[in-house]
Amino acid sequence: MAVRAWINGGRAKTAFIEPGGPGENGYVQSFNARLQAELLNAEVLNTLAEAKA
Repeated sequence: MAVRAWINGGRAKTAFIEPGGPGENGYVQSFNARLQAELLNAEVLNTLAEAKA
């Protein structure tokens, strides 16, 4: 809550983004798609321990 208090104490405004829809945050969706395409799909992982490492 410290961040909200800091924002409310100044003249800053925040934008509310509804959770749930993939179109709500294009930057995150783009990053996740690129991460999957470039990294996760490039490796063959046989176990969950390998994926975590």
